Amino acid sequence: MKRLLLILNFTFLILSLCYSQGNLSPGTYTSTNKKAIKHFEEGRKYYEARKDAEAEKHLLKAIEKDKNFVEPHVAIAYLYMEQNKKKEGIYHFQQAVNINAKYFPRCVYDLAVAQLLCGLYEDAEKNLENYFEFFFT
Repeated sequence: MKRLLLILNFTFLILSLCYSQGNLSPGTYTSTNKKAIKHFEEGRKYYEARKDAEAEKHLLKAIEKDKNFVEPHVAIAYLYMEQNKKKEGIYHFQQAVNINAKYFPRCVYDLAVAQLLCGLYEDAEKNLENYFEFFFT
């Protein structure tokens, strides 16, 4: 049941990414690197098929090809959180936020939650404040 909820969350994430890309047209990514995009799409397929090791491999390759490609940072952060690898998840949420926090504001919130789970209370508080600024400023 938990796995199903996480898969639904990941699917929601991907759909949200498609519709929250700011100035990007639908079906485009934050990268133009074709190899990075191919690895991201492969990683997404493996994740949906519950082949986490293969998903991780392809998502990391996508990041290797384009370090500023937001989508694989976000996807692998959720994968790591699901695997209870919170520190790795925090790293990739932070990378996505550093690249473009406005691209997918939910990452700022999820970063804060992950930081709370790791006892990083000051960082979590700062990121929650940043998250609420998206909606109240």
